[in-house]
Amino acid sequence: MQSPTESSSFRSRLYNIIFEAETPAGKSFDVALIVCILLSIVVIMLESVESIRMSTGRVLITLEWLFTAIFTIEYLLEYGW
Repeated sequence: MQSPTESSSFRSRLYNIIFEAETPAGKSFDVALIVCILLSIVVIMLESVESIRMSTGRVLITLEWLFTAIFTIEYLLEYGW
Protein backbone atom coordinates (compact mmCIF):
# COMPACT_ATOMS: atom_id res chain seq x y z
CA MET A 1 0.00 0.00 0.00
CA GLN A 2 1.29 3.45 -0.89
CA SER A 3 1.72 6.15 1.68
CA PRO A 4 -0.07 9.47 1.08
CA THR A 5 3.16 11.11 -0.07
CA GLU A 6 3.91 8.26 -2.49
CA SER A 7 0.38 8.49 -3.85
CA SER A 8 0.68 12.26 -4.16
CA SER A 9 4.05 11.88 -5.88
CA PHE A 10 2.56 9.36 -8.32
CA ARG A 11 -0.33 11.70 -9.11
CA SER A 12 2.08 14.58 -9.57
CA ARG A 13 4.24 12.59 -12.00
CA LEU A 14 1.13 11.40 -13.85
CA TYR A 15 -0.15 14.96 -14.08
CA ASN A 16 3.18 16.11 -15.52
CA ILE A 17 3.17 13.33 -18.11
CA ILE A 18 -0.39 13.99 -19.25
CA PHE A 19 -0.59 17.77 -19.10
CA GLU A 20 2.99 19.02 -19.49
CA ALA A 21 3.83 18.61 -23.18
CA GLU A 22 7.23 20.25 -22.70
CA THR A 23 8.69 17.39 -20.66
CA PRO A 24 10.23 14.34 -22.40
CA ALA A 25 7.62 12.06 -20.81
CA GLY A 26 4.83 14.45 -21.80
CA LYS A 27 6.05 14.57 -25.38
CA SER A 28 6.27 10.77 -25.48
CA PHE A 29 2.74 10.50 -24.10
CA ASP A 30 1.42 12.91 -26.74
CA VAL A 31 3.21 11.10 -29.56
CA ALA A 32 1.95 7.71 -28.34
CA LEU A 33 -1.59 9.07 -28.17
CA ILE A 34 -1.38 10.49 -31.69
CA VAL A 35 -0.04 7.17 -32.99
CA CYS A 36 -2.94 5.35 -31.31
CA ILE A 37 -5.44 7.76 -32.85
CA LEU A 38 -3.96 7.31 -36.32
CA LEU A 39 -3.81 3.52 -35.99
CA SER A 40 -7.40 3.49 -34.76
CA ILE A 41 -8.47 5.41 -37.85
CA VAL A 42 -6.57 2.97 -40.08
CA VAL A 43 -8.28 0.02 -38.38
CA ILE A 44 -11.70 1.56 -38.91
CA MET A 45 -10.88 2.27 -42.55
CA LEU A 46 -9.69 -1.29 -43.09
CA GLU A 47 -12.80 -2.67 -41.44
CA SER A 48 -14.96 -0.74 -43.89
CA VAL A 49 -13.51 -2.76 -46.79
CA GLU A 50 -15.56 -5.96 -46.95
CA SER A 51 -12.82 -8.23 -48.34
CA ILE A 52 -10.40 -7.14 -45.62
CA ARG A 53 -13.05 -7.42 -42.92
CA MET A 54 -13.85 -10.97 -44.04
CA SER A 55 -10.23 -12.11 -43.89
CA THR A 56 -9.09 -10.25 -40.74
CA GLY A 57 -12.34 -9.35 -39.01
CA ARG A 58 -11.50 -10.79 -35.60
CA VAL A 59 -8.13 -9.02 -35.51
CA LEU A 60 -9.69 -5.70 -36.46
CA ILE A 61 -12.42 -6.02 -33.83
CA THR A 62 -9.81 -6.91 -31.20
CA LEU A 63 -7.76 -3.86 -32.19
CA GLU A 64 -10.86 -1.66 -31.98
CA TRP A 65 -11.50 -2.88 -28.43
CA LEU A 66 -7.84 -2.34 -27.53
CA PHE A 67 -7.93 1.25 -28.78
CA THR A 68 -11.23 1.82 -26.97
CA ALA A 69 -9.62 0.60 -23.74
CA ILE A 70 -6.56 2.82 -24.29
CA PHE A 71 -8.70 5.90 -24.97
CA THR A 72 -10.92 5.13 -21.97
CA ILE A 73 -7.90 4.85 -19.67
CA GLU A 74 -6.47 8.06 -21.08
CA TYR A 75 -9.79 9.82 -20.54
CA LEU A 76 -10.07 8.57 -16.96
CA LEU A 77 -6.52 9.61 -16.19
CA GLU A 78 -7.10 13.03 -17.69
CA TYR A 79 -10.55 13.81 -16.32
CA GLY A 80 -11.09 11.20 -13.62
CA TRP A 81 -9.72 13.22 -10.77
